[in-house]
Amino acid sequence: MRKIIYYIVSLALVALISCEYNDEYFPGLDELAAPVDIKNKDLVLTEADYAAISNLSANKTLATQEGVSAELSSLKTTQTFSSALKAARYIPNYLASLYKAADDKSVVRVTYNYQDEAPAHLAELAATGIYTLSTNDYKTVWSGEPILYLTPEKPLSRFVNTFLTTAYPDAEAGTLKAVVYNYSEEEPGDFVDPVPTQISEDFSSITANAQVELASWVNYVEKGSKGWEGKLYDGNLYPQFSAFGAGGEAIAWLITPEVNLSQSVSPTLSFDVNIGYFNAYLLQVLVSQDYAGGDPNEATWEDVTHHFAFYNTGNSNTNLYIAGMLDMSGYKDNNVRVAFRYAGDANNSKTSTYQIDNVQLGDDTDIAVQTVFAEGFENGLDAWDNITLSGTKAWSVTSYQNDYRAVFSAHNADPAELQDGWLVSPGISVPAEGHSQLSLNLVVGYYNHDCLSVLVSDDYAGDVEAATWTDVTDAFVFPQNATNYSPVLNVGAASLNAFKGKDIVVALRYQGDNSVPQSTTYQIYDVKVNTYTRAAKKSASMLKAATVQNNIYTLYRFNGSAWQPENSAVILSPSDYTAMGISYFSSSNPAENYLPTFLKSKFPYALEEDSKNVLFFDGQVGKFGAQEYILTGGVWKKNDARVVVTDQFVKANGVWVWDPSVVINLAPIRNDAFIMAYYQAASDWVWENIDVPGGAGKKGDGYVSSYGNNEYYAGTSAYYNNVDWRVQAARNQSPSGYPSSMSDDEVKALLKERLIEVMGKVLEIMHPNVAPIDGVDITYTFNVAIYEGTTVSDVTHTIVYKLVGVGKFEYVEDSFKKIGE
Repeated sequence: MRKIIYYIVSLALVALISCEYNDEYFPGLDELAAPVDIKNKDLVLTEADYAAISNLSANKTLATQEGVSAELSSLKTTQTFSSALKAARYIPNYLASLYKAADDKSVVRVTYNYQDEAPAHLAELAATGIYTLSTNDYKTVWSGEPILYLTPEKPLSRFVNTFLTTAYPDAEAGTLKAVVYNYSEEEPGDFVDPVPTQISEDFSSITANAQVELASWVNYVEKGSKGWEGKLYDGNLYPQFSAFGAGGEAIAWLITPEVNLSQSVSPTLSFDVNIGYFNAYLLQVLVSQDYAGGDPNEATWEDVTHHFAFYNTGNSNTNLYIAGMLDMSGYKDNNVRVAFRYAGDANNSKTSTYQIDNVQLGDDTDIAVQTVFAEGFENGLDAWDNITLSGTKAWSVTSYQNDYRAVFSAHNADPAELQDGWLVSPGISVPAEGHSQLSLNLVVGYYNHDCLSVLVSDDYAGDVEAATWTDVTDAFVFPQNATNYSPVLNVGAASLNAFKGKDIVVALRYQGDNSVPQSTTYQIYDVKVNTYTRAAKKSASMLKAATVQNNIYTLYRFNGSAWQPENSAVILSPSDYTAMGISYFSSSNPAENYLPTFLKSKFPYALEEDSKNVLFFDGQVGKFGAQEYILTGGVWKKNDARVVVTDQFVKANGVWVWDPSVVINLAPIRNDAFIMAYYQAASDWVWENIDVPGGAGKKGDGYVSSYGNNEYYAGTSAYYNNVDWRVQAARNQSPSGYPSSMSDDEVKALLKERLIEVMGKVLEIMHPNVAPIDGVDITYTFNVAIYEGTTVSDVTHTIVYKLVGVGKFEYVEDSFKKIGE
C-alpha cells in the first residue's frame, strides 16, 4: 500500500511541475487541450448506414466472437437489429468510425429498426406440429373402405381425439397440433345417400376360394386358422364358412360396415342363408352399437338370432332362402354393425356349412312380405279351439291399455290338478313359394318354469291328441321375469318351410302345476305367419364419386384430458395458397402482401379493431410462421413486431457506449397489466409509508381508497391507470390532508410535490437492481396522464429521474413538465 501512495504522490509532483512548466513556456495550452468537439446529434439509419455497419471490420470481429456473423451479414438487407444482433453492441463501432474526433460527453441519438420478439402466443403457434391422417386412420373411419377423405357424416371432430391420443400418448396440456385431412361435402353412396343410410350387399366383388376381403367389412378369425371364404356356384358369389377339417374349434366373424339408421323410417335387417351338411345350428346373428374394429369380443353385442328362422335338409343343401326380416327401428340412436358369427368344432361334430348372401340393412329392401295370418285377439277366441285336457283353467282373453291378449296361468289353480290347456288356431294356408315363418309377440310374468309350447300340425281335425304335432318352441326365446312381467316382446320366428303348400294350424299349449309350482303366466298378444320372397336380386351398391378437397389444415389443442378445436388462430390450407397463385409465403411473396385480402374475404363482417392470429407456411411447405392482423380503418393491417427505436449513445472515457436511459410510458389504458403494476406499486407505497405510520387502521381511512388501487397522496390510480388531480376528490378522500384552509392551487402544488416523491419510490421498487455505468448519465423518464376533470386519452406530463446508485434515483430538477411545453 505504501508503494502505491508514494507512486501517487510522485505522479502528483510530476503533474505539478509539468503544470508550472507549461504555464511558463506554453501559455494557453490548457485551453487547447480542453474538449472542443462535443457532438449532440440525431442520426436516422439509412440503407447505406446499415450496409456500413455490416461491413465494418471491428463489427465483423465482434460478430464472430458472439456467433452472429450471419445476422450481421444480412443486416445490409434486413436493415433491422434484433435480440441476437443488438444495436447496443454494433452501433458504437460505427459511431467511432463516423465521429473520430468527437470528445467525451458527445451524444448521438440513433433511430433504427428493431425486430421485436414475436409475442409468446405467436411463437407458440409457429412451433405447432403437424399430424396428417394416415391411410389406416381413414380405414378406421370407414371400417376398411378405401375412402381417403372425411365427410359431413364422418367429421374430423368425431375421430380426432382418438387419432391424436394414440399418436401422442404423453402430450402435455397446451400442446398444439395442425391436423391435416382430406374432405368432401359429398358422401360415398354406401354410407349416406339422399335416402337414409343402408347396406345392400350381394358380395359380387369378392374373390372365389379366397378369404373375404370386402371394403368396410371385417372378416375376423377368433379361433382356428381361417375366416369366411368367398365361394362361387352357378355364377353367384357368396361368403361361406365350415368347421369341417378345422381340427378343432373354428370361430369366425363376418361383420358389416357401420350403418347410420338415425334418419331411417322403417329400417330392417334381412339376409339369405344356405345350410349344407347339417349337424348343428352354428350361426349367430349379432348387433353392436359400439364395435369400432379389431377384436369383436371387446364390443357389446345383442344376439338377435332368434328373430330369424333357419331350417336344414340334412346332408344336402337347402339352397339360399330368406332367413327373415328384423325390425331395426330400435337402433336409430347409434350407428350399428351386424355380425354373422360361426362357432363350430370339428372334434364335436359341429361342422355345418353356412353360406350368407344378399345382406340388406336400412329402409330399402327388395324383399316382399306377405302376411298369411295375423291374430291380435281383438275378437276374442271364437275362431280358435280352446281345449282343456286337464285341470280347471283355460285360455282367456283380457285387455291392457286397449291391447288384447290370450292369457293362461296355473297360478291359483287347484294344486292337485295338472293344468293342460290348448289354444289351436284356425286353418292357415302356407304358400308354396318363399319362406314362411311363424312369429309371436308376448309377455311372460312371474316365471318359475317353461310352461308354454308352440306346435304346428298339418293334420289336425279337432282332436289335439290324435293330430301330429311339430314342436317349434326352441325357435323362440322367451323372457324369464321371476318377480314381474316382461314388456311385450317379439320372441322370435320359426320356419314353416316344412309345410310349404299345406294347410296348418298353430297350437299354444300350456302345461302347469301349481303345486310344484309351475305357474308362469303367458300373455300372447300377436300370432303371425309371414311369407318372404325376393322381388329381384339387388345389385351391390357402389361408391359414388366425390369432389375431394385435399390437405385441409385444422388446429387442435390438448387440454390435459382431450384434444379440442383451437380457435385462437386461423390456419391456411394449400387451397388458400393456390387461390393466391403461390405455394407458400416467402421473402419474394411476403404474407403481408396477401393476408389482408384473405382475411377480408374470410371475415367480411369483422368489426373495427378485431384481431386475428394467422398461421401459414413460411419459406417452405410445413414450416410455419405466425402473424397478428388488426382491422384498422376497414383494412386488415399486420401488427408488426418490427418497431422503430431511438437509443442514445454517449462517448465516455474515449469510447462510444449505449446510454441505457429508460422512458416509461404510463398511458391511461385501463387493465393494462404493465401500467397497473407501476401505479399499484405507488398505492402500496403510500399505504405502507404514509397511511399506516399516520395511524390509518384500514384502507379508506387515509390517502389510499378502500379499494386499495388508488390514492390521493399523489393521485395515482391503478384502476384508471392515470393520476387524479381533482382537488375535490382529494379533499373528499383525505379532509385532514387537504384542509379547507388550503387553496386549490396549494392542493395541486402539494400533489405535484408528492407525485415527484412517490414516483421516485416506485422506481426503486420496480427497478431495484439497475446499476450506474461509469461516465454515462442514465435517466428514467415517466410519461403520465394527469386527470383534472377533463377526459385524457394520452400522457400529459413528463418526470425525469437520474440513476445515482444501485436501485437509487434522484429527481432531475425542473424536469416535471407538461408535454409539448
